[in-house]
Amino acid sequence: MSLKTDTVSGIKWVFIATVGQKLLGVITTVFLARLLNPSDFGLFALAFVLIDGFGLFKSFGVDAALIRQKERVEEAADTAFCILPFIGLSLSTLLFLVAPVGAAILKNPALTPVVRALSAIFVFSCLAQVPMMLLQKEMLFWKKGLAELTTTLVYSVAAVGLAFGGFGVWSLVYAYLLKTVVHMGMMWVVSSWRPRIRFQKELAVEMLQYGKYILGGSFLFFLKNNVDNVIVGKLLGLSALGFYTLSFGISNFPSTYLIGRMGTVFFPTFSKLQDDDEALRRAFLKSLKLIAMIAIPFGIALVASSPLFLKVVYGEKWLPAKSILRLLAVGGILRALGGSQSPVFLAKGRSKVDFWINVIYVALFFVFIVPFTKAFGLNGAGLVVLISGGVSFMIGMWRVRKVLPVSWKDIFTSLHPALIGSCVMLAIFALLSVGRFFVWHWMTPVSTVGFIVISGLSGIAYLFCIFLLDQDVRLEARRIL
Repeated sequence: MSLKTDTVSGIKWVFIATVGQKLLGVITTVFLARLLNPSDFGLFALAFVLIDGFGLFKSFGVDAALIRQKERVEEAADTAFCILPFIGLSLSTLLFLVAPVGAAILKNPALTPVVRALSAIFVFSCLAQVPMMLLQKEMLFWKKGLAELTTTLVYSVAAVGLAFGGFGVWSLVYAYLLKTVVHMGMMWVVSSWRPRIRFQKELAVEMLQYGKYILGGSFLFFLKNNVDNVIVGKLLGLSALGFYTLSFGISNFPSTYLIGRMGTVFFPTFSKLQDDDEALRRAFLKSLKLIAMIAIPFGIALVASSPLFLKVVYGEKWLPAKSILRLLAVGGILRALGGSQSPVFLAKGRSKVDFWINVIYVALFFVFIVPFTKAFGLNGAGLVVLISGGVSFMIGMWRVRKVLPVSWKDIFTSLHPALIGSCVMLAIFALLSVGRFFVWHWMTPVSTVGFIVISGLSGIAYLFCIFLLDQDVRLEARRIL
C-alpha cells in the first residue's frame, strides 16, 4: 500500500480503537464516579505522580528512535529488547523501595501500599514496548487497536466489579495491574516479531543519543502533568484534586485519546517524509486541520455545557467542577493543536526544539501555579494551564515555520473550517438552550433528554458546516458513499 493509504488506514483504526476505548472509559467512569468517592480518585491520581515520575525512564527514548530507524531495523529491535526489560525490572524494584519516602514527601501514608502494588506495571510494560513500537513503525494499527480494545474491556469489567464489591481505591489499583498484564500479552499475540539475543553497542549508543532529548521532554511532560496535581492536592485537599483530575481528563480527551493516538500515526508517516520538506509541509497542515476539526468543537462544547454535562453524566456531586472544566477545556484545545508540532520536530531530528518548548511551558507553570492556586483556588490552577499552553503553542508554531515552509496564513487556513463550524454549533446550542420548550419541559428538573437532543442537533449543525466549508471532507464523503 502507498504511504497515504497506510496513513488513512492507520488514522481510521486509531479512531475506531480510541472511540471504543473512550466509550468503555466513559461508561466505566460513570459507574465508578457513583460507586467511589472523589477522595478515591484523588488518592489514585496522587499515586500516579510517583508512577509517572519513574515511568519517564522506562524507555530512555529508545522506542521513538526505533520508529525513526531506517536501516538495520531487526538489529535495532533486538538491541532495544536487551535494554528495556532490564530498565523495567530496575524501575519496579526501586519504586517499591522508595514508596514510603514518596508518601512521606506527599504527606499521605496511604500512598505507600498503593504505589508498591502498582510498581509491578513497569516489568510488564517494558516487555511489551518493542513489539508495540514495531507494530507502530510498520503501521499495523489494526492489530495495535485490537489489543488496546481488549485491554480496556478487561480493565472496565474488573474496575466496576471490584468497586461494586466495596474495594474502594483498590478497585482502580487491581484493575490497572490486570490491564497492564493483559496489554503485554496481547502485544505479543498480535505481533509477528520475536527477539534474538543480540546487542549492538553502536546501535544502542545511536538510539540513546537520539532519545536523550525525548527523555528530557518526557521529564518535562511529567512535570506539567503532575505538578498541578501535587499543588492542588496539598493546598486544596483530595476532594478538590478529584474535581481537578476528572475535569482535566475530560477536557484533554482530544489530546490524550485522539491527538495523542493520532500522533502514533503521524510520527512514522512524517519520518518517511523527513527528506521531502514540501511533502512534509502538506502532511503537517492536513494533520493540523484534522486535529482542529476534533479539538475545537469539543472544547467549545464543554465551555458551553459544563454544568449540564457534569450533572447528566457524573451526577450532582461533581457540579463544583464546572468552572475549572471550562478553563481546562480551552487549555485542552491548545494542547491538542500543539500535538501537531511534535511529530514534525521528531521526524526532522529536531527533538531538541520540542524539548525547549516544553521547558518554556514548565517554567511558566512553576512561576504561576502556587500563587494562582492560593489566590483563586481550582480556577487559579486552570488559568495557569491555559496561559502556559497558549504561550508554548504560539512558540511551537513559530518554530515549525523555521523547520518547514509554512506561513501563518497556511496555519489559519487549516484552522478556519473548525473555527467557523464551532461558532455555528455554539450559536445553535445557545438558541436551543434558551428555547422555552426545552427549558421548561426537558431541561428542568431532569436535563438528560434535553441535553442529548440539543447536543445532537448542535453537533449535526457543526458537521454540516464542515461539509460545506472543506473540500477534502466532501471528496472523502463522496468516496465513501
